[in-house]
Order: sequence, then structure tokens, then C-alpha cells
Amino acid sequence: MNKKQKKYRLDANINLPLVRSFGYNHFEEGNYLGWHDHEGYELTFVTKGSVIWELEDGSTHHVLSNQVSLMAPHVSHRGLENVTLPCDMFWMVFQPLAEKSHVNTPFSQASLAAMNQIFSERGNGVSDITPYMSATLHALHDECALYHASQDKTLILPSLHSMICQIILQSARCFSTVKSRDLSDDYMKSHDYIKQHYMEDIRVEDIANILGKKQTYVYHLFKINTGQTPSEYIQRYRIKQAIKHLKETKASMTYIAFEVGFSSSQYFTKVFKRYMGVSPSVFRKQVQEKH
Repeated sequence: MNKKQKKYRLDANINLPLVRSFGYNHFEEGNYLGWHDHEGYELTFVTKGSVIWELEDGSTHHVLSNQVSLMAPHVSHRGLENVTLPCDMFWMVFQPLAEKSHVNTPFSQASLAAMNQIFSERGNGVSDITPYMSATLHALHDECALYHASQDKTLILPSLHSMICQIILQSARCFSTVKSRDLSDDYMKSHDYIKQHYMEDIRVEDIANILGKKQTYVYHLFKINTGQTPSEYIQRYRIKQAIKHLKETKASMTYIAFEVGFSSSQYFTKVFKRYMGVSPSVFRKQVQEKH
């Protein structure tokens, strides 16, 4: 294994039918992760760095440190441009309504159905990790290491079961505080507006006006759905359009900068490097070398 990577993965061998797979990844540099989806819900908990998911509908979820993302079943997604950023993260795929999903959990079938309803209504989104969840995740990291290092796992499995179930329960509580349907509709309206006007000078006030809401609501809307502020989301969308120009045209950096809504080529380069790790010119060269 690459010394700059550390991974734990627990599957059916932990005897927890609720959870299809569970793992921990430590990446000190970008790591390939292409398009994929899951049979169940996926939770990604970022404890250091950040993760940017690209979804099949063209939207992105920027999951910052101490945040958790929820991905609905069968939603195709990938790391930004097929790469996960340097980060530490836990992830799990689980099915509340799977056969025998209550086995080795403190949950009744009714409570599992209630959690399934919450996750189903929420769909895809981002929420903050509570201090309790953060402490549980750190303890879980140590327990995973102990699990892999121990021959006798008799006393470790109940602890793993308890921690994993507690994290799922706390995640359900976090996402249950969101009025998902209204937020989802407003988010899509905002996304469509940005898609049509990203070349222009978009203000948070403009988005608030088309929704008929206050600017504080817009900030909350984007944080819940993407983990980003509106301004960060707009910048990321512009970068995504710039990548298309860099791949498909020979246009100058200045032309591309203005074409996608940046005020100068210098600022464009600064923002591009922040998200992609390299300058636009280096990125274009890397693309050309691959082909």
C-alpha cells in the first residue's frame, strides 16, 4: 500500500446486516475515485481536509472537515474530476430496510423504518458533525485499528456494532432537522439560476430575490445541500466550466477567465489552483499529455 495512504475496510465479516460496507481512508495526496453508486445510503464523514463529490445531475457536494454527506441509493457520483482530495474520512453504506437489518443493533424494525424515511426524504445533502459524533468517530478509528490487529475479536465486535449504530442514529437526527422538500426545490431553483448566469456578477442578493427569501436562508440552503457558501459554490461551478474550455479548446487563460465569470486571469488562476491543486496551464498540459 502507498505509504501516503491508510485504509480500513469492514464488510460482512463484522456480522452487522444493516451495514453493507464500512471503512476509513487516510489520503495525503489525491486518490483516483471514478463514477460509482451504491445499493444503500452512503454516509461520508470528513474528519480532516475535504471531499468534493460530483453527482450525475451536474451538482457538487463540498464536504468540509467535521461535516457528513448523505448520498441516496443508486445516485452515481465520483471524486472531483475522478480524484478525492487529501483527507481523512469514514464512509459507510447501509440499508435500513434490508432483511435482518435489526440484528446486532439496538434498533427495532419500526425505528429503522423511521430512519429510512428521514434519509429518503432528505435525499442528497451535507450536514455538520456534532461534537458527540466527532468523539465517536475518533473512538471508532482506534477500535478499527484494534480489530485489524487482534486475533480474538469477540469483545471488539460488540463495540464496533454499538459505535456504528450510534453514528447512523446521530446522522438521522442531524438530517431530520432539515425540511428537505422545500430546501431541495429552492436549491434546484438556485442551481438553475447559477447555471444560466454564472458568466455574470452573481450576488447572494440575486439568488435571495428569485427565491423570495432572505439572504441568511440562501446561506443555510447552500450549506445544507453542498457544504459550501453560495459564493464558493458559484466559484466551483465556474471552475467546472473552465475545465471544459481547457480540455476542449485552445483559448487563452484570459479569454477563459472572462468567459466563465472571473474578473481577471490572475484571480481565475488563484481560484483554479485552490480547487485543482495546479494552475490552469499545468492542468491543460497534463490533459494533453494523457491524450
